[in-house]
Amino acid sequence: VTELATAFNRMVDELAARARRLRASDAARKQLLADVSHELKTPVTTIRGYLETLAMAEVQLDPQTRARHVAVARREIHRLERLIGDLLDAARLEAGAEAMERNEIPVAELFEAIVDRHEHECRTRGIRLSSSIGPGAETLVGDAFRLEQALTNVTTNALRHTRDGGHVELRAERTAGGLVMAVTDDGEGIAAEHLPLIFNRFFKTGASRKGATQGSGLGLYIVKTIVERHGGTDRKSVV
Repeated sequence: VTELATAFNRMVDELAARARRLRASDAARKQLLADVSHELKTPVTTIRGYLETLAMAEVQLDPQTRARHVAVARREIHRLERLIGDLLDAARLEAGAEAMERNEIPVAELFEAIVDRHEHECRTRGIRLSSSIGPGAETLVGDAFRLEQALTNVTTNALRHTRDGGHVELRAERTAGGLVMAVTDDGEGIAAEHLPLIFNRFFKTGASRKGATQGSGLGLYIVKTIVERHGGTDRKSVV
């Protein structure tokens, strides 16, 4: 009887824990749907407004105004494409539907790809984008495509928050705990109260540099997922 009671109590605890997980999952799903709806609504509303204005026969627009309306609509379409792409990436990575390749990757090649990708922006804004690789950190094992994506997302975020004429550095170091890859900048930094939240879906710390296009709020979440799929951890830093 005692063994039966113990087993029954254990079963009740397991069922209660499962019910809590289901409630948490359902709440997360509802929150995700609300966040996605909000993020999609803004560009769609903007595009519709400008296209409706352009389609009005009674509204006479000069060529300069018409071109500006078209440019805004195109910018919002690109924003929508990025958001949809980020959502698909996040879903695939979360579900584990995409197998991670495991190959030896030269870190210098990863850094070179990032520097080349941002070369035009850095030159235009006078930003110095440098890289350094410490002893023993010359190679790592992982998925080159996904690791480059993670570094790109972090670097893009760093550039967004770096003033013109600033400095962004890609760095790799070998420590007792493994290989540490870091992106540092001399921008405004991240407020301490935001650090626990920066890898959450759709979290944004506020306005970036004036005139910059805001991201989807999924970039760092995708970084966190990629790092975890490689067996690593994120390190939240104020720098």
